[in-house]
Amino acid sequence: MRILELSAHDWDIRQPHETHAHLSPTAVPALLSAMPVLQVQLLGLRVTEAERLDGVYALRAGDAAWGVKIQGKTVTPLQGVPRECNVGLSTDAESMILLTVGRADVTEKLQSAALTITGDVEQGQQLCATLFRAY
Repeated sequence: MRILELSAHDWDIRQPHETHAHLSPTAVPALLSAMPVLQVQLLGLRVTEAERLDGVYALRAGDAAWGVKIQGKTVTPLQGVPRECNVGLSTDAESMILLTVGRADVTEKLQSAALTITGDVEQGQQLCATLFRAY
């Protein structure tokens, strides 16, 4: 978590002054390796029974990929990437990190095609709204 805090804070400081501020390239691999666990934790706190998120999800960030299953309020990490899923989200590593920590705009990423949703698009948008919201 400390590397995430330091990287996000560094980006927060530079972003208003640098047109295209990026996360530290040396931190991105470590941050990306923590995303599956962080996302499961965030979803576990944020998913409500009222949301219709039941299903299997594949998340891809550059060359990295992982899966989660949501059933009711239970979020379970999957071993590897599911071959069949309800929704697939795909983006680059930096965008996945910035989206997860609430620093990137989902709508902007979708409109620019930096973030793509495959499968059930409506369910994918609901997942994005739940997972990628600002704190």
